[in-house]
This record gives sequence, C-alpha cells and structure tokens, in this order.
Amino acid sequence: MDFHTIRHDVNDGILTITLNRPEHLNAFTVT
Repeated sequence: MDFHTIRHDVNDGILTITLNRPEHLNAFTVT
C-alpha cells in the first residue's frame, strides 16, 4: 500500500513518521 500523505524514515532502528500535507498545514483528520 502506498501512502502519499504519510512519510516514514528509519535511522539506527528508530522509525520517524511525518505527515506530508502542506496544503492543509499538515493537519490530521480522521475519516
């Protein structure tokens, strides 16, 4: 599954999840 609004990165075994919705000021909505 490919997500365009959620980015993830793993460095040294640490997962960082970033919202990528600049047009909505990176707000999170539950739908």
